[in-house]
Amino acid sequence: MYWNLANLKTFRFEADEVDRMRVLIGQDTISDRDNVHLCFALGKALEDRAEYDESFQYYALGNDRKVTQEGYRADETTAETNALIDYCTPALFEAKSGFGDPSPDPIFIVGLPRSGSTLLEQILASHSMVEGTMELPDIDVIARRFGIKDEEDKPKLLADLSAEAC
Repeated sequence: MYWNLANLKTFRFEADEVDRMRVLIGQDTISDRDNVHLCFALGKALEDRAEYDESFQYYALGNDRKVTQEGYRADETTAETNALIDYCTPALFEAKSGFGDPSPDPIFIVGLPRSGSTLLEQILASHSMVEGTMELPDIDVIARRFGIKDEEDKPKLLADLSAEAC
């Protein structure tokens, strides 16, 4: 709840709410995910009160906890991105031209992390005739159903897919 309020750019927390967030952070009754959001909400609340040093401490704490939860490794993302760049050549896309649904209706946005795909979706979804579905958590299930993932649950190479699979 605090995180949702903190995301409202015009909302300002009262002093008792800030105190309550300070008490809640680190309690065993709070899930790890909620604890991260609480850190960011408290950071925003303190930033709004111009208490920048303490605000930064909670932003940093939230970031540290988020990194631990996600297990994110920047070098792995860099290696995966470089592999995609090497693999996805113009020749590959030329060989796959004409694949997919010819209907103009579906819009499927694919992007790398921090590439702007979410922003693009939000822009498109602002139109009354477009529904944004956000990130689909069941995309792996769909991929397996259509044979895009192998029996070991690893993605098949784009070059190995048939036009029907696309």
